[in-house]
Amino acid sequence: MKIWKIAILFLTIFFTGCAPSYPYIFLISEKVEKDTLLNESVVDNSPNDLFVQFSQNDSTRQIQIMPPYWTLYRNDFENDYIIWYKHGLPYKKLNITYDKKTKTYQAHIYEYLNKHPLQPIKETIFPVNEEMRPDSSSIVFKIDLGGKYFKPIGHGDYTDYISIYGYLPNDVPFERFQIRVFEINDSSRTEIPYDYSFKHKMETCSPHVWVGPWHDDNCKEILANNSRNEFSIYLNYSANANEIVLYKDAIPFQTIELSYEWLGEKIENLKATTNGKELETSCYNEKYWSVYFENYFSKP
Repeated sequence: MKIWKIAILFLTIFFTGCAPSYPYIFLISEKVEKDTLLNESVVDNSPNDLFVQFSQNDSTRQIQIMPPYWTLYRNDFENDYIIWYKHGLPYKKLNITYDKKTKTYQAHIYEYLNKHPLQPIKETIFPVNEEMRPDSSSIVFKIDLGGKYFKPIGHGDYTDYISIYGYLPNDVPFERFQIRVFEINDSSRTEIPYDYSFKHKMETCSPHVWVGPWHDDNCKEILANNSRNEFSIYLNYSANANEIVLYKDAIPFQTIELSYEWLGEKIENLKATTNGKELETSCYNEKYWSVYFENYFSKP
């Protein structure tokens, strides 16, 4: 594998699985109905430097928000929202604020009528429960919307999961994008839990982050390398998922098929195909595999 690809791989692992980078996280857990999942999309609208990861496990959707460490007990990200879409229209959004008087966080959920113009019809404030994470010194802030909490795939570990990286077509916005993962055999079709994160294409380059005399050149390169909507899917290593279906408005537009060659408990070889074309794969640390969409490392 080329050196620059290895560097990207390590950065991805660092941001998805390394707890010390984020001394605190928010976990939003909500109960969902399976028959509505294909009509829903959940998107973060974050002008600040947040990393957001979504997990789908049976009838629970878990949203994990990892803000920069310097925003702890501050209101730096009160303008960041998680927005729920149904049939491409927003119907609910959530933001988190910090009350300096009570020294507590609050989660604000706004509900909308699923039509234009979009005006909130209801606001509900949920408590945010603070607790120390048992396996580290980080803090977890939990927002309970009726679901179960579970450990995100790959969190705190550099092995035992498969990641799939790709770009969305220009005509598929995140607001209309859905995913389903399956294990298919001769007698059954089982839905597989997965984690999912994405990056919006960058429209501007923030001067307060990229400072110095090299700022203009850096910004041009950063904008060029982030000029498309990018997504990542994470699967448990042993889940035997062999079909990943991508949807726009509940209509499939692309399928990725996975096939495995096992050597004991390790994957000796992983093959991924889509539309009859084989995708690039790579292995790290024997039990962490990555799949890259065609032209993933190429500029548009």
